Amino acid sequence: MPRTLTSVLRLSSVALALCTGAATAQEDCLKVMTFDWSATLIADPARVVNNSDLLHVNAAYEPLVVFDNNFTVSPWLAESFTQSKDGLEWTFVLKDGITFHDGAPLTSADVVYTYRRLLDPATASPAAAELGMITADGITAPDARTVVFRTAKPVAQLPLLLATKYALIVRDGSTSESLARQSDGTGPYVIADFKADAPRTVLQRNPAYWQKGKPAAPCLELSGSADPISRASAIQSGDADLLIAADASTLPLLQADPGIALLEAKGALMMTMVMMVDQPPFDDVRVRQALKLVVDRAAMVQLVTLGFGVPGNDNPVPPTSPLAVSDQALPRDLEKARALLAEAGHPDGLTVDLWTGATDLVPGMNVMVQAYKEMAAEAGITVNVMTAPSNSFWDDVWMKQPFSVSYWYTRHPVSSFSLAFRSDAQYNETHWRDPAFDALLDDAATATDPAAAADLYRQAQTRIMTEGGQIAPVFASLVAAMRKGCTGYVPHIESRVMFQDITCD
Repeated sequence: MPRTLTSVLRLSSVALALCTGAATAQEDCLKVMTFDWSATLIADPARVVNNSDLLHVNAAYEPLVVFDNNFTVSPWLAESFTQSKDGLEWTFVLKDGITFHDGAPLTSADVVYTYRRLLDPATASPAAAELGMITADGITAPDARTVVFRTAKPVAQLPLLLATKYALIVRDGSTSESLARQSDGTGPYVIADFKADAPRTVLQRNPAYWQKGKPAAPCLELSGSADPISRASAIQSGDADLLIAADASTLPLLQADPGIALLEAKGALMMTMVMMVDQPPFDDVRVRQALKLVVDRAAMVQLVTLGFGVPGNDNPVPPTSPLAVSDQALPRDLEKARALLAEAGHPDGLTVDLWTGATDLVPGMNVMVQAYKEMAAEAGITVNVMTAPSNSFWDDVWMKQPFSVSYWYTRHPVSSFSLAFRSDAQYNETHWRDPAFDALLDDAATATDPAAAADLYRQAQTRIMTEGGQIAPVFASLVAAMRKGCTGYVPHIESRVMFQDITCD
């Protein structure tokens, strides 16, 4: 749906006013700092990569539905949603009176366009793997406020799939090029002048936001720093109102500061080391299993998070989840690791290169790498720690080097397994392709019995743990630091920030 001339003129005038005021409004801005700041920021919701990308799009765009830290789905831009008796259709009714930044009304055409765009291979969105149960033809708009998603089989978790972080509603006809210039979402803040290489971004309040009286702050300033000391100093000095994630090493300092409140989302961040299973020596499952067995997971959690975390079992489901295959951490077994290496033709040990960022890509990452190096050495494995500039790691190293670090926010298995482990997933970091695993995911997504679905997800976990290329020893809590006098922020397990609710004295 092309914009009308009136809407284009309105957006242009709003953008001009916002750009004019941006230089003088920063003292009153809500200041949010994250732990990474990519050199190639992305303002297209369909293609976000880093935490800094996510902050930008969450401020300017909004989803059809949301989920909380228990994966309970609620309407957002939708007013309601219902499933048909045969389970094949989900119908969503939009709230009335919501407008985009350019003044155009939100309609079902925008929602249909957003999801069809996510499925389009030309968009290259990771969401396509999550939304694999849907086809473009299965998304229809009977009227201006109603959207229907029809699937070939019943999909009990479809609302959760539709809540993927990439599915923030954009205007019908939006392109990556137009989204890179300025925002036109329904969110509480407006990106007036986006520059991918800027050290910070200032967004202005959406004066026509549909939630009356929100957002409270006249502007929003987003920035990031890989240095944990700099982040801690920023919140203590008042240069930041909110740190999305504080480093474990600075938590004692922040805990002792009466002017700062700490907020925790338990087990929100899965920290991993990923091996490409089609590259030697990782193409031998015995080598992969040996590299997993050297980890003392309880010790790793303490070293990396100072207790603000739980052990991981080499799959995306934390042991604390009711869907976990086990609530116990995998045991360390150096003797078995050595035996497996010998069977694989490495009786005298093994040397591997493990790539990470020169500074922490996420709080505690490089502590994990050094701890792993020392633990592996006890089994005769030499780990050469290789570093790359952190601001280019995701472009130059990730999914290019055969053994590197990574991290993921905790998701429901219906999403996490599809994003990184399904054979055709865009973010299949480990290059592990298993048709039997894909079939388990399809069966789990279409299972109408929750107990049967849970059992299928546990089977999928077992396949990843025993055959896959992921070493995931730690689920770190996401511990945010907020200046006293600020309210309205609840840490989310997927680091989604609802900016309209945050206020500061």
